Amino acid sequence: MKYRSLFLIFLVIGLLFVGSASATNYYASPTLGSDSNDGLSTGAPFLSIQTGIDALSAGDTLYLMDGTWYDNSSFFNESGTEGNPITITNYTGAFPILQGDYNKITDSEYVAFGGIGKSYISISNIEIYDYRSGVWFDYNGVSPYHDITIDNLKIHDIYKGAIVIDPFGYDVLIDGCEVYDNDESGDGNIIGIYGTYPDKDSGLYTHDITLNDTWIHGHVDHSAIDLFGEMENITVTYNRIDTDSGSIYYHTTPTEAKNVLLYSNISYNTINTTSSYGINVLASNSTFNNNIITNTMSESIYLPTYANTTTSFYPNYNTISNNICDDGIKITGDENTVNNNSATSYGLYPFNDSVLNPVGTSYLVSRNSEPGTTNVIYTNGKVTSNTRNLPITFYNTNSTFSVGTLFATVTAYDLYLVPSSGYLDSFTEFNPSGDKYSFSISASEDSLDTTISATMEEANTNYTLSIDDSYIEIAMSDANGFVEFAPTALNIASQTIVIEQTPTNEVLEYQVSQSSDDAYEQGSGYFSLTTPIVTKTSDNTSSSNYIGAGIRFQNITIPDNATIESVTLDLYLTSTTYDNADLSIFFIKELDTETFSSASSDTKVLNRALTTNSTLWYEQGISIGWSSSPDITGAFNEVINQDGWTSGNDVSIILMPTVNATNSEMRANSYDDDSTLAPKLIIEYSIPTEESSDNTFVVATFVASSFAGLVFAINSWLNRRRS
Repeated sequence: MKYRSLFLIFLVIGLLFVGSASATNYYASPTLGSDSNDGLSTGAPFLSIQTGIDALSAGDTLYLMDGTWYDNSSFFNESGTEGNPITITNYTGAFPILQGDYNKITDSEYVAFGGIGKSYISISNIEIYDYRSGVWFDYNGVSPYHDITIDNLKIHDIYKGAIVIDPFGYDVLIDGCEVYDNDESGDGNIIGIYGTYPDKDSGLYTHDITLNDTWIHGHVDHSAIDLFGEMENITVTYNRIDTDSGSIYYHTTPTEAKNVLLYSNISYNTINTTSSYGINVLASNSTFNNNIITNTMSESIYLPTYANTTTSFYPNYNTISNNICDDGIKITGDENTVNNNSATSYGLYPFNDSVLNPVGTSYLVSRNSEPGTTNVIYTNGKVTSNTRNLPITFYNTNSTFSVGTLFATVTAYDLYLVPSSGYLDSFTEFNPSGDKYSFSISASEDSLDTTISATMEEANTNYTLSIDDSYIEIAMSDANGFVEFAPTALNIASQTIVIEQTPTNEVLEYQVSQSSDDAYEQGSGYFSLTTPIVTKTSDNTSSSNYIGAGIRFQNITIPDNATIESVTLDLYLTSTTYDNADLSIFFIKELDTETFSSASSDTKVLNRALTTNSTLWYEQGISIGWSSSPDITGAFNEVINQDGWTSGNDVSIILMPTVNATNSEMRANSYDDDSTLAPKLIIEYSIPTEESSDNTFVVATFVASSFAGLVFAINSWLNRRRS
């Protein structure tokens, strides 16, 4: 028994070695090859690809070396086996090309690679052009073919079909290919997947076909992807289609497709004829999700019906969700679910099986035999308003309809409302003109979080959202004018929502208007009202070298509901020798400050009650001219937020030099030096949208020569704005 066990072990090991030895690598080269070679090395490659294919058995690989084969049409004579496919691919680093003879394209079997009833075949990393078809697999009349992989092929300028999967294949993968400028015949397609009338008991039907991550572009006379006949489990995912005709088309024969998954495909520019479409498929129990379909000449997604005197097929039990379309969706079947679709041009509408065509009519079509029910879960589409009382209104979750066809004219707006749950209802749009949305809406539940967004006229511009005249949020539009507001709680009771351009912040500019409103004081007590404004650091606040300055601004007029956005002090510096700021900016903490004087230390500069808030201004080598301080909003707000402070009061700034030994000095123009270059206080503020009538800047300049007149003019102007 012991010896028998050892024998079995050695037998198994021996078989494993035999199995691995049976996988053979062959090579072919259009420049170095000869069909008299054994093809077993790069030094002795075959010349023709067909000679190499004829040598292949299950598990073998034919490597194509660099160069171009001319007029080489090859067919597989053997099948691989499970786990041991027959493989044709490029040699490492090589770019093999197959160029056909265009004079032979009318020959129905003039293909680059063909397989009739052969299975377990893999073809990859090859460029093909000028053939009737690039790759063609078909039924041999006895058994279906299966387990075919077509990967990373570049196929172009083909007469009839770049890749053709004829009946009855299954477990076919087409992945990562680029296919373009094909179908010169006028009635063919770029990629064709075909079934027929099956005998499922014998297993003869097309099923489990996957087309993934393939780029189809350029000219095509019929369809980029063509489906025909009975088939099941067809997966078309992550493909990009940019052609001048239809994208994905199923011929409405007396058959249907079942369990089709069209997911995350991008289709655009199918504008060759008025019948060019995005997805046109008669399917049931299928899913159409996350596709982007734009610039078509008919429906973006259309699920049609087939019916004759003896047979009828309807697109039933499908799910159409999260698609972006520009020409709507049309469904003529029963028990379909339409969910979270949006439209970018003509609109996608919550009218059951609906589509909006370019002339602006929404079609609602029921199946022809019995009344049916279609669920519409519409939570991410464009807002619409309709001209008649339809049985389905905006955001209703369900709808029931009877036999017949209903037509309704609808109006679309670039406005989106996406609730987190439930639905929105009773939408009324009453201000469609101008750069503004104003509408009323109610929700299915109280406090329903809803994201609100819209495409407005202005790019990179602030827009304000308000509900029932209450400010909610400000958001900026992007480069395309699209603006989105964070989830907002909407209620069952109808509320009015307004989206409009946010008024630009208003700016007030005050300037020192009399001689005694700017002064400086030395630490030793010396005080001046008529010399330039001077600040100077020192290591001793009692030193004559320590110099601080005071600046007063009169009649500060701020609306009661204003929000201060920024406050700065502007000084005109007079010397490149004395242009070094090393100081802290305070405000005098009084309700209404008096002008500076030498009457006492309390009316000078350095011995005043100051704000807790201050701002450090440290800037060396500023140079001559106007210079703005850092923002001093904190200290300013501390003054105006005091109980008893009223609009129209005066405020004063104190510049307190830093205590150190750097001898940093700054000199600025005073009122007495030149009143036009006297210090300025710049205040920028915003007010709620409903309080602002326009986007005009407010600039008020106070100077001594016209103080009384300007006060009267500004107050009158502000009163007119409030009214």
